[in-house]
Amino acid sequence: EKRIDMLFYRVRRADVPWAFYERAAARARARYGYTVRFLSEMSRREAYELLLPMYRAVEPTDAQALASTLDRYFAAMGESALAMQSGACVGALIVLREGETRRAACLHVHPRARNHGVTALLFDALNVKIPPEILEIQAGGIDEGNTHSKLNAEHTGATLFRTYRVYQLKV
Repeated sequence: EKRIDMLFYRVRRADVPWAFYERAAARARARYGYTVRFLSEMSRREAYELLLPMYRAVEPTDAQALASTLDRYFAAMGESALAMQSGACVGALIVLREGETRRAACLHVHPRARNHGVTALLFDALNVKIPPEILEIQAGGIDEGNTHSKLNAEHTGATLFRTYRVYQLKV
């Protein structure tokens, strides 16, 4: 029995409306005092301590699972960005290096910071951080029911290129 579809998008870097994100990020910085920090500028432990409270505010998060994920992928996450406000993480765009592409593996925004420009701030940071020779950015997997994330992907000009169907087996 089908449980859910996970959607994967890709976009050519040249097709992303970067000027839109740059303007929106500037407004968010001015209005809410946001700054951006990259995982490449911190230790795995510091990243964990900043991410855990934000992730717990977004969804039930197993601290050990987050630590395990950081242990496994931290070296490939250097271009990942954290949106900061008054020393606390209010958003995270986790980007994985995969050869000549970059995959925006997940985007989370703290509930109190939603609709305050955090997504634009993180997208703008991504454009600044990734090397110019990277021509494609991928996003996924996005839960088919997550309308907000699907719209964000489509707004960038991304197109759906893969769907993984997850089934639930009745035993």
